[in-house]
Amino acid sequence: MLQADSARNRLTGIALVSLCYMLFTLLDGSAKWLVASVPVIVVVWLRFLTHAILASALLLPLRGTSLLKTRHWRWHALRAVMFVLMTGINFWALQYLQLAVTSSIFFLVMILIALMAAPMLGERIDPGRWVAIAAGFAGVLVIVRPGSADFHPAMLLSLVNAVLYAMFNLMTRRLAAYDSPETIQYLPAVGAAVLLAPFALAAWQCPAAGSNGRSPA
Repeated sequence: MLQADSARNRLTGIALVSLCYMLFTLLDGSAKWLVASVPVIVVVWLRFLTHAILASALLLPLRGTSLLKTRHWRWHALRAVMFVLMTGINFWALQYLQLAVTSSIFFLVMILIALMAAPMLGERIDPGRWVAIAAGFAGVLVIVRPGSADFHPAMLLSLVNAVLYAMFNLMTRRLAAYDSPETIQYLPAVGAAVLLAPFALAAWQCPAAGSNGRSPA
């Protein structure tokens, strides 16, 4: 069952999500540097391959084959495909957008999760949260500025990525009632690494030594 909604659990969740977004920023920074000289699909695959290797090294000694035990393979397969799409879209957009822009658009994820959680998970949105949602959405519009000279089509892909990631998080929340966090974290990474392997190996290209094409913003 899902963990009880208590003040302590909420604070723990906020801390973990904050750490998660800090690590996402580091991931995006390294990806922006790599996609300047390496095909995007190769960078995406390396991200999942590294994830799968590290997760195997950390979790297999602790959980063994129980990591693979689930009755919801279709959901995990769908999450693996979504994982590939989200990462591919994000890394492709990073070729054209500054990190500050993609990170700001990514904040839309929390707004979408709050909106989707009400009908999908039965969670209540009080008036204060509605105000926060409206303010957050206004902030995203300020960053994207549709119709202005600074608008880039890659921003639309970042918005699509935000929608996908919100759905991905809600699916994770639902699966947490049935599978262990380790299984939920492990299976999509391995699935994505396997799915992309033939395409990434066919497009393999090493970074040019001493050159990164363009400096990350």
